[in-house]
Amino acid sequence: MTKLRLVDKPAGVGGTKYEQLQADKAKYAAQKIKFEQGIADIEKELDRAILDGKSTDNLHTERRSLLDGIRRIELLTQDLDRLILLAEPEHIRTKIEALRNNMAKQAAQGSQAWEAYEAARKKYYAIEADYKGNAETRRAQMERWRGELLELEQRLSDLEAQHEAAN
Repeated sequence: MTKLRLVDKPAGVGGTKYEQLQADKAKYAAQKIKFEQGIADIEKELDRAILDGKSTDNLHTERRSLLDGIRRIELLTQDLDRLILLAEPEHIRTKIEALRNNMAKQAAQGSQAWEAYEAARKKYYAIEADYKGNAETRRAQMERWRGELLELEQRLSDLEAQHEAAN
């Protein structure tokens, strides 16, 4: 029986051991399907060869070879299933770590966005306070100018009246 060895792939290549083993299992399952289809084809050829009275030795040999291949694949698949069970906890730990990292990144981005928002909000309120404070100052200045304008207009009116009376 062929022994399977776990070989670590470099980080980021092909996923976790668990994912690698699942991919290997899928490859073996696909190979088993091909072998089974090959057996079905050979059995059809055997039936024709028997009906035609031809030699079936080569076909029997091919069939046995495919059956042996299927048995080896089944044994390898059983070994893979055991290895998959052993690799699953680390796979789950890796996924948990990735999710936690994603959550931490998201939280950091949210924190940065909040800080930017807070800075903009404080600036807005400072500008608003300045505007409102200046509005009172502007209003008071306008009132002083209106008062001065009225006094000047009244003085001008009085002077014009005196000049007309003098003429």
